[in-house]
Amino acid sequence: MHDHSVRELCNAYRKFAVTYYRKNGKPTRTVERIQMAIKYLRSIYGSTRVTDFGPLALRAIQNHLVKEKKGRKYINYLTAEIKRMFKWGVSRELVPAEVFQGLSTVGGLKKGRTEAHESQPIKPVPNEVVNATLPFLPPVIADMVLFSLLTACLPGEVCLRFSQVMCRSA
Repeated sequence: MHDHSVRELCNAYRKFAVTYYRKNGKPTRTVERIQMAIKYLRSIYGSTRVTDFGPLALRAIQNHLVKEKKGRKYINYLTAEIKRMFKWGVSRELVPAEVFQGLSTVGGLKKGRTEAHESQPIKPVPNEVVNATLPFLPPVIADMVLFSLLTACLPGEVCLRFSQVMCRSA
């Protein structure tokens, strides 16, 4: 029942992910990240039985990613993705529940407590650049940019608000 290799689990999860994580008929960026997590997992532990993959193995992957100079947040995302895959495997009876329980004890890398580098913060676009761009934008997009500036909404929130307004006016 649980005599699967990590490679077999990866293949099954990839097939699931490609059909599950879709938007407008196309795979989302989540699929790309899942595939990156699978790449690292398979390259190091592909032939390992799922029953033999535990917290120390997951930490070894984290350490491998640190040595490859990957960013802390990216490493944490891939770590979470690997744990999600094993959780999915438990729900399909491909992985014993105790394996996922063990993996769930592995935390993400903490800021300032790891050698993994921190990514540079994304800084706002200067107002002069925004103002110079506005005349070249379609009116609705220009309104959305101005709304964002005035309210400090994130782009997703702006889109949500504008779609709500557009639905009401239709």
